[in-house]
Amino acid sequence: MKKRVKKSEIEIAKKSSRIMFLLSFILLVFLFVGFGLIYVLEIDVSPYVSFSKEKSTSSKTQKIIKKGVILDPTPISVEVDITDSNVQKYYNIVKVTNQDVCVEGTYREKKHVDVKDLSEKCKFSLASKIYEKNIEQGLDGRLFVSEEDVKSAYDGLFGHNTYEPQDSIPCLYNTSFIYHGDYYFTDKVATEEGTSLQSFEKILNARRVGDQLDITTAVVFYERVISILCKDSRCESTLETVKQGTDYDDDYYNLYVDYHKDSLYQYTYHFEMDDAGFYRYIGYDRTNE
Repeated sequence: MKKRVKKSEIEIAKKSSRIMFLLSFILLVFLFVGFGLIYVLEIDVSPYVSFSKEKSTSSKTQKIIKKGVILDPTPISVEVDITDSNVQKYYNIVKVTNQDVCVEGTYREKKHVDVKDLSEKCKFSLASKIYEKNIEQGLDGRLFVSEEDVKSAYDGLFGHNTYEPQDSIPCLYNTSFIYHGDYYFTDKVATEEGTSLQSFEKILNARRVGDQLDITTAVVFYERVISILCKDSRCESTLETVKQGTDYDDDYYNLYVDYHKDSLYQYTYHFEMDDAGFYRYIGYDRTNE
């Protein structure tokens, strides 16, 4: 037998539904207003919300990508083969034992060198170890190198789009090439002067840490006139006196560095990877004082 629903019960049910709807609507309005205030006032709510699991996962997978090269955000030191062609190329360009670079004395025999503090003449002098390989001789006997080759060398060593045209640039021994149109040229090359100082530099190790490549070397100098082995090119710090008139070859110097490296000046040359994935030179530090 069906129970008859009284009219008063129906009215109570309707009234209860309206109250629930009104409360839900008011709560929804408060939520919208609250989120709106957070957005407008840029309030950071992350400290009050736990994402520990997500953060842990993302930190393990986060990578820094530079032109196809993936770098760990917390990098470790990785040893690089010192015979690697890039290591040898960079080292031979910037090493302090290069005889004909930065002759004004702003590069060699420093404890610390920051490329951004070097003169343009010195920077082009370093880059000349690259573009001097592109020198040609014209029909008029002049030596010349294209501006494109100079730009490529400079940008390759110091970073993309860092090159700016110069009135003249150093190249070869004590020689300047004059800018003219799309070329730098010279009429006459200075004659190299003899020297009694021999120098030898050897790579000890190369390491990559994140986006930085460090190449560490040791150097030794031999002043033949006074027969002394030195730590520096001015022979202000003497290592030992040797027999008068003695000549040494690279094999001897190689063994000498291996045996005495802890008492020699060491240079660490720093290269940093740019966004294009190429290394640019940023300077060196002399250690083992």
